[in-house]
Amino acid sequence: MHKGKTLYKKTVVGDAKTACSIREVPIPDILVDALKDWQKCQWVRKELTGVDLLAPEAIVFSNKDGTVRTVTGTRKIFYTWRNNAGLDSKKFHFHMLRHTYSNMLFEMGENPKIIQALLGHKSVKTTLTVYNSIDTSYYKEATEKLNKLFLTEKMEEYRQLEKQKDIPALKRSEEVIKKEEFDDPEIQFLEKLLAQKKARIKDDFEM
Repeated sequence: MHKGKTLYKKTVVGDAKTACSIREVPIPDILVDALKDWQKCQWVRKELTGVDLLAPEAIVFSNKDGTVRTVTGTRKIFYTWRNNAGLDSKKFHFHMLRHTYSNMLFEMGENPKIIQALLGHKSVKTTLTVYNSIDTSYYKEATEKLNKLFLTEKMEEYRQLEKQKDIPALKRSEEVIKKEEFDDPEIQFLEKLLAQKKARIKDDFEM
C-alpha cells in the first residue's frame, strides 16, 4: 500500500485458521467421480503445457501453470458457474456452500457433533447457531410427525386399553360422574348464573 493505493498483490499460503481446521473429511462417491474426471482434464493440460499438474505435491485446482489461484480468480470462476445456473439473483456466494453442506446433513438427521467435526468448528454452538437455518416448512413436517405418532402408536394403545376397560375414566359410573360434577363449586356457580340469566329473559318476555 502507498498513500491508500494498492501497488501489488501477493498470494500467500499460510497455516490453518485453527487447530480444528486440520482434519480428515470423508467425501461422497459423487465427489470422487468428479475428481477423477478433473484428473483426466489435468492430464490433458500436462500434455499440452508440459507442467506436471498430477505430481503428489501439485495443487488440485491450480492455474494452468500449476500456480495457486488467487481469491479474485477463484471468485470469478465461481460467479460464472453461479450465473450459468440461474442463481445470480440469489446473491449466492462461495462460502454459502459450507452452510448448504451443514444444512443438508442436519436435514438428514446427522448428529450435530459429527457435523461440527466435519466443518472444523471449535464449538458445536457455532455449528448450531451460525451454519444452520430452519425453513418454516419444517414446522409442518415436525407437526405431521407428531400427528403420525399419536394417530398410530398412541391411538392404538388407547384402543387396546379401551377394550380392556383399563382406562380410569372409563371405570367411573355415571352416578359417580354426576356426583363429581354436582359437588364441583365452579359448576354450581355457573349453573346459578345460568338460572339467573334464564329468569331475567323470562321476566323481560312477560313484560
